[in-house]
Amino acid sequence: MQNTCRLVLIEGISGSGKSSTARFVHSQFESRGRSPRLVLEGDFSHPADYEASAYLDRKTLEKLGKAFPDQAEVLNSSAVDRGEGVVISYGLLMHETRGELPGKLLQELSRADVYEQDSLIFRRLIQDKWRDFASMKNQQSGINIFECCFLQNQVTTLKARHASSFKEILDHLDTISGYLAPLQPCLVYLYTEEVEKTLERVRIERPPEWGKFVTKYITEGPFGIAYNLKRDFSGVVEFYRIRQDLEMELLKKLPISFLVVNDTADWDQRYSAVMDYLG
Repeated sequence: MQNTCRLVLIEGISGSGKSSTARFVHSQFESRGRSPRLVLEGDFSHPADYEASAYLDRKTLEKLGKAFPDQAEVLNSSAVDRGEGVVISYGLLMHETRGELPGKLLQELSRADVYEQDSLIFRRLIQDKWRDFASMKNQQSGINIFECCFLQNQVTTLKARHASSFKEILDHLDTISGYLAPLQPCLVYLYTEEVEKTLERVRIERPPEWGKFVTKYITEGPFGIAYNLKRDFSGVVEFYRIRQDLEMELLKKLPISFLVVNDTADWDQRYSAVMDYLG
């Protein structure tokens, strides 16, 4: 049905099966010779999102170079111009230097993470990254498969960290959707009926630090305080319910093709529905 699609977006809350579904779609397209590229959460070289990347103004970059002279050259060579500042992928630097960046430098860079910027800067950086990706991809063949970067990462940040309004989030995603239009993107949303049960399973499966971090980030942030979320994991569950409902409403408003796959079906049925949709 969607053979002209050149970008597949896999979305849903934590534990909904995004990674497994993305890998399945990749294997199906690969077997059909469609030259797919799979990009999962946590990829330091993500073409459309930022993972462990710092945004610095040029004066701050200069100061860091003076404070850490042994790393000045690598900092400058890895800095990518972004408007009035630069972006440095410190995650990629850590990987390339085998973890040999000074701890204090890493701390400075992580404090300046793109996802820690104020709302206006964050939205501009993300929109510019998607614009550049779409422009590049429009000149290439093949199909990209992205996990969680269109809705999850942005809605979570804008809602939990900035308590952004529905209109602000919609306008932001609508701008990105406009950039993506030539790629005829297809979005698969893995809908979770039992949010609490799913998140409790995820909390058990993942390291304890995950639950602690998510609880603090969500319940003690601007949205959590404004909506009086309980400062325990039940507050996280409530936020994810709100987020899933919000994402459903956003999809109805955005100019992008999407399929909602409910988790009441077994995985064979879900995968079949996904591939019937994608073609």
